[in-house]
Amino acid sequence: GKNYRGKFRFVPISPGRFDVMNDVDIDSYLKGVLAAEMLARWDVEAYKAQAIAARTYALYQANTVGVNRSFDVEDTSADQVYSGITSETEKSREAADATAGVVLTVGPGNGKIFKTYFSACCGGISQSSYDAFSEPYNEALAERNNGAMCNQSPRFNWGPIEIRKDELTRRMKVWGAAKGNGVAAMAQVERIDVQYVNKFGRPVRFLVTDVNGQRYTLGAEETRNACNWEAGTGPKVFSSFFKTISTPETIQFVEGHGFGHGVG
Repeated sequence: GKNYRGKFRFVPISPGRFDVMNDVDIDSYLKGVLAAEMLARWDVEAYKAQAIAARTYALYQANTVGVNRSFDVEDTSADQVYSGITSETEKSREAADATAGVVLTVGPGNGKIFKTYFSACCGGISQSSYDAFSEPYNEALAERNNGAMCNQSPRFNWGPIEIRKDELTRRMKVWGAAKGNGVAAMAQVERIDVQYVNKFGRPVRFLVTDVNGQRYTLGAEETRNACNWEAGTGPKVFSSFFKTISTPETIQFVEGHGFGHGVG
């Protein structure tokens, strides 16, 4: 039920199955991205800033991981949400056209484009791509104390969020099985504690302890993903920027800040 610019290409991937590719120029693509990633009421200048970040991200992916596969980016939050012409707005078209050819670079001279991560709200302190995704350290994606710059977000502060220990254990064990790590064999979760923080105080690693005293150390984003894995309509944590309180039956996520991975 959606309309798209450009052309479609069908790529066989196995007997009886194929991927559907939308071949489209970068700025036509961005017009469908900006409307999906931004709220309609936001100012057109915010759309223009997002257009530059989104353009850089897409071109970086196309020239790195996209080189060895039949597509450049996915149309979901795995890369950037893209909904084609159907979602386009006057603001998304204006922002893509007004910033045509503009990208972000880092390094000496004219620099090089990089993987320009973005998230909804950092909660006052951003996470580095190194700590979030175990990628090589990049000064442009370093942790920063942004203070109250994003405090208009409804997720700047959040909590408490309460999840039953048996449900949290189920989620984390299924996550561990999917990732092929030792968490799959974990007994019931007893507590989750902050293990390390970055220089501004945002957690970068957590220590998960089960009822048998076995401990598992997880990165901040691993912890968030594990806590939210196959959550369905149940409660979820909005970011990995939180503290916890353990009760006999539940884990309470308190003093939460931000929405998303907080990088960028």
